[in-house]
Amino acid sequence: MRRERSTDRALQLVEQAQQELLGIRRRITTLEAFETELNRVTRGEPFTIMNELIWVAMIDARDMLLIHFAQWILSARGSAGLFGKLRQCKLSNFYVPTKPSAAYHERVNLITPASEKVRAELERDLACETHAGRRALFAEVFPDAMARGGAPNHEDLDRLQKQFESALCEVVADRNQNRAHPPYGPAPKKASARMLGFGDLRNHVEWADDFLNKLRLLIDQSRWMATDPQSQAEETARDLVDALLLGGRRRMDFLTGLSEAAYESGGRYAWQYRDALYEAMWSQRRTEDDPFNDPAQLRDREGYRLFVVEDSHEGEGMPSTDCGRPDGGGTPD
Repeated sequence: MRRERSTDRALQLVEQAQQELLGIRRRITTLEAFETELNRVTRGEPFTIMNELIWVAMIDARDMLLIHFAQWILSARGSAGLFGKLRQCKLSNFYVPTKPSAAYHERVNLITPASEKVRAELERDLACETHAGRRALFAEVFPDAMARGGAPNHEDLDRLQKQFESALCEVVADRNQNRAHPPYGPAPKKASARMLGFGDLRNHVEWADDFLNKLRLLIDQSRWMATDPQSQAEETARDLVDALLLGGRRRMDFLTGLSEAAYESGGRYAWQYRDALYEAMWSQRRTEDDPFNDPAQLRDREGYRLFVVEDSHEGEGMPSTDCGRPDGGGTPD
């Protein structure tokens, strides 16, 4: 039976932390997309909540995101946390010697039409350059160990943990004073911690990801590349904003004037005209005393009527409009 190497275990611990952080990063991407789209269509002005369930769900998702991120930070503490488990590994895993070993040279393989001799020289130069970068990284992460000229010890790891906790303390403070303890009651206690925005959270996540990547580079010379499903997040955000501001798909059909009969004849969906609808809601706004999407704006009229139903030889109920479509098309045929 193969015995697990200490290097393998250290890499597994760092990679697990990165996998968990990726889930938090993707939630930030989705909520950021919702906030961006909401600010775009409302133009940063007050709006009427037409679907309270969506609004409460998004506020809860925002707060739980920060609470989970704070818990991820706190979970690194203790004997069962990331730093506690790393203490059980050989800390020599993080040490970068003065010169690269022969085995290190073997890990550099170049594909080049050059001769065997030239290729070997290029690989040696690249290995030396890469090793010098790791050596500089070791000095940055473990400066005291670098000064001693040896592997880091538990005191070096303790200092690294304090750096980790200090850099992310804002997240934990926000969790403790704001998100996990909403101000209920007749005399709620005023919190002193700042409530972080999505931009703040993303900056903290990127710092944590860079922190873990530095450890990974020292252990294994590898780097974790996180990706965000941006297009999917933006599409979901549009649907959520529509439900929040319009109340639902049926009301959106009503406001656009796109009836089921018109769809059957013209083959169009109301969401294809969502930008035209929001533009009409702003341009046809009757009073500035109420938000642009408030039902009071529709007093004494049925809707915003984006479509003109035209008769044709091929059929009736074909919708036409001068408004462009958000999917890149022009006016309907």
